[in-house]
Order: sequence, then C-alpha cells, then structure tokens
Amino acid sequence: YIEGDNLEVLKLLRQNYYGAVKMIYIDPPYNTGNDFIYNDNFRMTKEESDIAEGDVSDLGERYTVNRKDHNRYHTNWLNMMYPRLRVAKDLLKDDGVIFISIDDGEVANLRKVCDEVFGEENFVAGFIWKKRTGSNDSQNGVSNDHEYILCCFKSNRGLLAGVKKDFSNYKNPDNDLRGAWAVDNLTCNKTASERPNLYYPITDPNTGITYQCNPNRVWVYEQERMRRLILENKVIFPKNRNGTPTYKRHLSELRSETKPFSSLLDTKINSFATKELRTLIDGQFFNYPKSVDLIYQLIQQIISDESSVVLDFFSGSSTTAHAVMQLNAEDNGNRKYIMVQLPETCDENSEAFKAGYKNICEIGKERIRRAGKKILEENKEKEGIENLDVGFKVFRVGDTNINWLHQDLKGADIFDHYQKNASDKDKLDFTPQFTDFDVVYEIMLRQADIPLSCNVEKLSAIGGRTYIFADSFVVCLEQEITKELVDKLAAIEPLPIKFIFRDSAFDDDISLKDWTFRMLSALIDRNSGGEKQTYTVEFI
Repeated sequence: YIEGDNLEVLKLLRQNYYGAVKMIYIDPPYNTGNDFIYNDNFRMTKEESDIAEGDVSDLGERYTVNRKDHNRYHTNWLNMMYPRLRVAKDLLKDDGVIFISIDDGEVANLRKVCDEVFGEENFVAGFIWKKRTGSNDSQNGVSNDHEYILCCFKSNRGLLAGVKKDFSNYKNPDNDLRGAWAVDNLTCNKTASERPNLYYPITDPNTGITYQCNPNRVWVYEQERMRRLILENKVIFPKNRNGTPTYKRHLSELRSETKPFSSLLDTKINSFATKELRTLIDGQFFNYPKSVDLIYQLIQQIISDESSVVLDFFSGSSTTAHAVMQLNAEDNGNRKYIMVQLPETCDENSEAFKAGYKNICEIGKERIRRAGKKILEENKEKEGIENLDVGFKVFRVGDTNINWLHQDLKGADIFDHYQKNASDKDKLDFTPQFTDFDVVYEIMLRQADIPLSCNVEKLSAIGGRTYIFADSFVVCLEQEITKELVDKLAAIEPLPIKFIFRDSAFDDDISLKDWTFRMLSALIDRNSGGEKQTYTVEFI
C-alpha cells in the first residue's frame, strides 16, 4: 500500500516492476466539475496556482477542482490521465490488461487516449456494468443506470480468460478424426433483400431434396463455402422436407474455451457496495466505493493467472485489494496487489474524520485489515486457509534519505530533533529524517525486478547496521569497514549478487576500499560461472 501522488509512485515503481504487472484496474475521479483532479505543474507556487485556476483544495496546488466553466475542462482531466497511462503501460506484462472505470462524461475522450497509448489494435471492449436498480433525478431526463469499463491489452493482444464455456452438448462422436460435435444454426437474422448473396437454395446430395430459407432469414455462409461444407459432411439435412438444415460444429473448431461478455449486469450494484463497506468498517466513511464483486469478476473471469500482480493506482477504499484476497481464499491463488492512493484529507466535519480517519489512505488500510480478518474467519474450515497471506506493507512517497551531494549537514540543528545520536558520518551521508530501513528500501527501489514485498533482514551476526533483501542484495551501513567484517560478508551463503557500502565507512583507507571491491567482485564473477554480471559492488 503506497501513499502518495500516483504519477510519482508509478515512476518509482517502473524500475522494480517493469513488465511485471498482469492486470491494472483503476477508477479515476470522473470529470464531473466537482471531483478533484491532479495538477501536475509541480513548479507552480500555491499563489501562482490560485491565480491560474481560481481555486485550490486543502491539498494545495497539485490537487484542484476542475470547473465546468473552465475553457480547458476536458483538457485538464486528459492531461492528468495521459502521463499516468503512459507510465502504467511500462509496468504491464506484454500480455497484460488494463481496465478503466469511467462514465459518459469522458468515455469518448478516454477511448482516444487509450488508442494513443496502447494502440487502437489493442483495444478489447467497453464493458458495461449496471451501477443501480432505481432511477435518479437526472437533469437531462435520462436516469443512467450503467457505467463503462474500458479494456486494453498492452501489446500482445490475446484472448481474455472469460467465463468457461459449457461443452456438455459436444457429445456427438464422428467416425473421422474431427472428434465431438454439436448442432449449430445455419441461418442468420438477415432478410433476402439485405443479403441477397446469402439467399439461395441448397440440395441434399443423398435425397435430392432442395431447401430454401424463409425470406426473412438467410444462410450464414455464401454459396461457394456452403458447397464445400456439404461435401465435407458439415451440413445436417432434416429427415423431412419441413425441417431446416443445420451446421455440424466440431469442438476442435472453437477458437477459445471461454466466452467473455461485454456486459457485466449481474455484479453487485453501488448501493450494495456502500452497505458492504459500511458494515465492514462500522460506518459511512467513504462515498461511492466500487463493488468487490465487480473487481472480483474482472480478475476471476478475465485474468486467470493465479500468481499475477494486480495494480490499482486510484485505489480509494481498497476494493481491489479486498477482491484479490477474496479470490485467493477461494482458489488458493497467490495473487499480489499494489494499492496507490493520494492521502486526500478528510473534511473535519465528516463522519470519517470524527471516527479518527484523517485521510482516505487511513480508510483504505483499515478496509484491508478488516477484510483480511473477515476472509480468514469465513474460511476457517477450508483446508490450507492458514497459508492465505492477508498482510501488507505500507510505503509513503518522500524525499531521498541519502545525502547524494554530500552537503554539509554536520551542524544542522534539525538532526538533534530527528536523530539524537546521529554521528558526524550519518550527518554527512544521510538526510535528517532518515532511518536505516528507509535507506535500504530506497536502494531497493533502484534495483531492477525486485518487488517491494520481498523480505528485508538484519544480519546481526555481521554487524548492527547490515541488511540483506531479496536474499541477494547486501546493504552495509556500518560506519567503519574492516577486513574482518568484509570476510564475514564474503562468507554469506549463498553469495549475494550485490554489495552496497557507505563510502565514508572506509575513511581515507583507499587500499582497503580497493581490496574490498576487488575481492567481492572476484567472488561474484566466480560464482556467476562466467556469465556477465550486472551487479557487483557499489558505494554510496
């Protein structure tokens, strides 16, 4: 669970999760004129933004109201969406899929942006889902009871998993190698005047009886293909003149074992989702949450991989995380989720604020905790439920913890506030708010293909400030490096593929630093079996 501006988060995740995410679902703020949108002009001061936009939220210039009377009403919203989709595409696997919830207001514009980012050829469908059963008092005289979910592949367009087809009617065996078959319709609902090329007589070669469609229906295939099908024994002629020939469809002809539908009409509606969340967290603290059932169906029926990563970077009340855990509990899957949410402050007069939720992120995290507990309780009799992982890590986007430019912070009074025992070397290498774990995770973010969910372990047998993550990367934050300590690092089994040291820990002993680099690099090279290594020894 990551708190922060989602554009910044997506950029930070690109190194670790490039091409690793199977599915993205987002429910961005709809451009209604009242909802918040992101203002990505980070160089503007608050006063400049006030002047430019005429209004700002409690969050400042980076999160503002998009007024309908603004001449850039649609442009502002699209400018917010476009860069996020561009970076999100990098995170998707080649066969990854993105789903975007949207209403009538921007669906046409969003479709154009999706075509631009993902390619028109990778657009799958605009799914329709029913959000309410009752009517509302609409100004345009139409009560919209549906919204849309646009779906695109990243690049390698394949088949969506969909709902498993029923093959029980394919039980008629053939005497050849084509296998089981079922009876299918050989006519379609077009008139003879509409499709004259499909309106013609056909003859049963065994009986000589000729058959013609009703003028209000025509054959499915043109005359030449129909002749081939008759020769291939693919047309079933009736036993009397009154019947209609049918098609013998073999199971081997089917292109897919599933049938995804573009309409999701049987999902739980919004009012149910609101009640569901209210019951779970004991209060009406979040407006318009999406239904767990809706996201559940998208994952279950469309993304079948049981070890996939699911990303939601407008996570709101964390419905997506809830759905992932629910599905894992049912099919023993090992799907992972990444939730990203801007910590929008709750209004001080709201029920959420009064209940202790200072921002939306606090609601989302509490929902995950309670949903995990509820799922475990409801499935306590299920075999293997004890292996269900309902835990999660929380991250917040912040400034760097490493003093990369080695600015002189030794005398900074702020260290006395944050780090009472900060040494001169710590003041040289790190920023005032640092902790060792913050530094380790920042280094982790700079590695390729290392998920933030991996374990971080303190190697107490080596030193008080030495850590290993992903069982392969050692971060040594000790303030003094000795040959004895390096020997201990070299003895780690299995040998890590990368070591990171503090440059200041070697003081002025250039020979020790050189020996450390050469010795550990040689071990890594030897351990790699001659293969080219990307990771060796680094210094910060």
